[in-house]
Amino acid sequence: MEKQNAGRTAVNQRDTGFEQELLQRFLERSRPVPQRPPYSRTSTLIIRKELVPFYFAIYDHDRYRFIELQYRLGRDSPLFSIQIPESMQPPVTSESGEALKN
Repeated sequence: MEKQNAGRTAVNQRDTGFEQELLQRFLERSRPVPQRPPYSRTSTLIIRKELVPFYFAIYDHDRYRFIELQYRLGRDSPLFSIQIPESMQPPVTSESGEALKN
């Protein structure tokens, strides 16, 4: 019984150093603003889908900014979330790759 609880605790513990690195890598590159879907105020932008960790970003069209990163460390691992502070946003580009000016 103790082994099972220890396993759950390990899964629930998050590596904040890893999360900081993931957030920093996300912020380093320009990101396209995804098109707003007709049924939602948020869009999902897949960032890395071939390698572990698989992760993607959520863009809130009402706030005009990325609001969180979600990631998995493995195929069957739980989904983790990192909130992106309003003050920390990547440079954004249009769908055509052109930099957007504020």
